[in-house]
Amino acid sequence: MHNPNQQNIEKHKAYFAHLKKKGVTTTSYSCPACDFSIETAANTTDSATDSAVTCPSCENLHLKVLLPNGGEIKISRI
Repeated sequence: MHNPNQQNIEKHKAYFAHLKKKGVTTTSYSCPACDFSIETAANTTDSATDSAVTCPSCENLHLKVLLPNGGEIKISRI
């Protein structure tokens, strides 16, 4: 088991609390390495979006693909 990075986790939570206050819709998924619940802005567009993401807990780098219109989230280890 890894030692969670508490400082990163708190920054992650604060950032998404700020976004939610601004009305941003969020969703979450599990880190492929440690199962930490990672919050992300929902994809409300008509196109898929992708990005490389670092888990705030274990710092694992992975690829996140958000399918269009709030669809499925696909995760791949890099």
